[in-house]
Amino acid sequence: MSEQPPITVAPRFTRAIHIRRDFREQRNQLDGYQVTPLVRQAAGRIIAGLAPDGAERAFSIVGPFGAGKSAFGLFVAHFLQRTDAMRRDLLSALKVQDAAELLPVNAPSLLAVLVPGNNCSLRTAVIEALSEALDGAGICAQALVGLRQNLAAAAVGHAPDPGRVADLVTEAAQVLREHSRYRGLLLLVDELGQFLDYAARQDEERDLFVLQSLAEAAARSGDAPVLVVTILHQAFERYTLNAGPTRRIEWAKVQGRFVDLPFQEPASEMLRMVAAALRPATRDLLHAQRTAWADRMAPAADALGLRPATIGSAEWNRIIADSYPLHPMVLVALPVLFRQLAQNERSLFAFLHSDEPGALRDVMRDPASGHALPIYRLTHLYAYVEASLGQSLFSRARGQRYTSSE
Repeated sequence: MSEQPPITVAPRFTRAIHIRRDFREQRNQLDGYQVTPLVRQAAGRIIAGLAPDGAERAFSIVGPFGAGKSAFGLFVAHFLQRTDAMRRDLLSALKVQDAAELLPVNAPSLLAVLVPGNNCSLRTAVIEALSEALDGAGICAQALVGLRQNLAAAAVGHAPDPGRVADLVTEAAQVLREHSRYRGLLLLVDELGQFLDYAARQDEERDLFVLQSLAEAAARSGDAPVLVVTILHQAFERYTLNAGPTRRIEWAKVQGRFVDLPFQEPASEMLRMVAAALRPATRDLLHAQRTAWADRMAPAADALGLRPATIGSAEWNRIIADSYPLHPMVLVALPVLFRQLAQNERSLFAFLHSDEPGALRDVMRDPASGHALPIYRLTHLYAYVEASLGQSLFSRARGQRYTSSE
């Protein structure tokens, strides 16, 4: 009996993003990142704030768990920190064509100040991230003397006043404009919800109002631009559900300083991502099987109305071929299923990569299939969902859809 060729998932789809660590690691810098229409639109909206007449420089990326928000933040940070030529190289490497309208390569270069989510004071985290980013900015030591002294003073003792934090960010942007290749800075706060949870538990309003101070500083930052981008999975006021009406009003005022950018990929983009995740990066040992499978199944799936309207016939054939051995009905069910029951893309790609009972790799090891790969069908997917979610599936409002009728 010949051994089955392995089913592998591209590495970038199988690991969680840590905004600061992954930004540093050269080998992981956006390799294979999918610049979808949503990514172009959201990034373009942020970059538009850098125009001379740009009025929006504080943004809040809001989307459910596992929707790819941190990876998006990583892309924006890399794009903005690069030079014009390096941005062209980046877009070319990511196979992005005709992106100039939404992603202008001649936008000002900004130093990326990255603040990963943490259970601590946001004011302290911003000061620490700013100090670390300036260390690698290539600025002569003499130009940084005064700013370093101010940062060191702010880091001593209790977390600094919100206005002081915003002043230091503004001062850093001015120093960058005058003494480096950067024109200003991008302050990117990933997993902001962790900081908001901390502020709510500690009853520390200053950790909330630092966001307001930063947004106001960004709005008036002029020709030494400060962009503030936060990433969280729910709106600000959701963190005050147990608070009184006055506090909820105050938090809503702070959120009003930020432009909300909803972030969740449509189902059609998720199908493209699944195909990209399963597409072989090197020699394809299953090329003949993929081709034959797609030639047989794509027209049938199209006739059943499974093909999304935004995906053409030729692309649909490639998606089904690349997604082999997923049955087309499983393929179109996956985005909706994991959006409703789990953590969107994160859980979807875990399903493709994990060895859990009933997951793709588990079914592919079926010895009864001989040398041919077994097709992963809806019956497999049902068994996987029931096994992985257990009783929690039936405790949900939608759980009755998966129970047998009496």
